[in-house]
Amino acid sequence: MSYLFLIASFLIFAFFHSFMASLSFKKRFPWFKRAYYNVVSLLLLFPFVYAWAANYESSETIYAVAFPYALAFYLSMLIGAVIFILGAMEMDLLAFTGLKEEKSSGFSNKGIHSIVRHPMYLGLIIFIWSFPKLKVVDFIGNACITAYLIAGAFLEERKLIKEFGEEYAAYRKEVPMLIPLKSIKRFEEKIKLWKLK
Repeated sequence: MSYLFLIASFLIFAFFHSFMASLSFKKRFPWFKRAYYNVVSLLLLFPFVYAWAANYESSETIYAVAFPYALAFYLSMLIGAVIFILGAMEMDLLAFTGLKEEKSSGFSNKGIHSIVRHPMYLGLIIFIWSFPKLKVVDFIGNACITAYLIAGAFLEERKLIKEFGEEYAAYRKEVPMLIPLKSIKRFEEKIKLWKLK
């Protein structure tokens, strides 16, 4: 199975996944609840996962890091997983999975969301790129996921700006989207002030 099918299957998933999450779709189809969205998304994702698995054995290896150097990759995976879990803990997971009705209750700017605006996306990106073995099919799959997560972050923020206006715009100015450089600088400044006391 060719890599073109892998990419095409992901593009189909990405298009419908984003379209079904859009405000225009939700207004036109108010009966299409979160549970339906999740089920359809999983079905759309299946061809991509299948194509990835079907190409894996025949795919060339780009690199394979052996022990003990692989430990650095596993540590990076752990960091990515922790960031993802911290972000997920600040969500209403029952509403996210469609087990209860979604109700807008604002956006989180506490905890890890005070460091980076999309911690779950950041954690997932770190996690998928941290496997000590990378094949061509992995590279293509990871690149597709990463590109979609970044694009998805921008699309999601367009909706949040419409919903929360200046409140979210101010939050955007203070907290970075994915790379927490501003947050690290603020932390360093706080450490310097603490040392001066």
